[in-house]
Amino acid sequence: MRHSPLVSGLMKSGLLYLVSTPIDDHSNLTAETVEFVKSEWERGSIIAVEEAKACRRRWLRFGLPKEAIADFVIYNEHNQKNDASQLVKELKSGKNILLFSDCGLPAFCDPGQYLVQECHRQGIRVSATACHNSPLLAFALSGFEAKEWVFRGFLPRNKEEYTKKLGQLVSESRVQLIMDTPYRLTKTLSSLSNAMPNRQALLALDLGMETERVKRGQLAKLCKEFSDIKAEFILVLGPKLL
Repeated sequence: MRHSPLVSGLMKSGLLYLVSTPIDDHSNLTAETVEFVKSEWERGSIIAVEEAKACRRRWLRFGLPKEAIADFVIYNEHNQKNDASQLVKELKSGKNILLFSDCGLPAFCDPGQYLVQECHRQGIRVSATACHNSPLLAFALSGFEAKEWVFRGFLPRNKEEYTKKLGQLVSESRVQLIMDTPYRLTKTLSSLSNAMPNRQALLALDLGMETERVKRGQLAKLCKEFSDIKAEFILVLGPKLL
């Protein structure tokens, strides 16, 4: 029997989970993801899918409960702006939402991007099931609208080259992804915050681990909150507002 999660004291917001699925019609979800989806549905979480027919076929192949299909909530490019507000209300009431696209990673060049963005605006946490490409996952979790984005990788160690690269980051109008070693997190945040304190960014720490933290906001605020922290990270710089 399905049941809603019990929440004691003040109601806490639920989480939006991006559920990454195979891009082909033969591979299966990992056993861990299957068990996670089953348990979330049983506890009353909402299953939001891009297209009912496509998801139904794959859902059954993954060995997920047939009974859940009747509870699917359709969320796609046709209703994303109208229905995102209702989904956000559900999240604020304490329910979790599992978001599926037809295949692949939801919110990566996908209608889910708008919902992710609304969650960040409302202070609702966004996470994901196992995904084996951390830069793409960080971009999807950011919710930034982008037809193009730039992967910057690791920033230069040489001081002169670093200064030059920093200037390119400031002037670039597209979304940019930066990753580096844990001990360079503080320096990276500090340098970028000094150069463009009001630029929106998403900081993803320890993706896929129990210590995962994902936070979006102005660089100055991120720098203040995450100073003196060492963790695996990816920083997604939002587009430059003209």
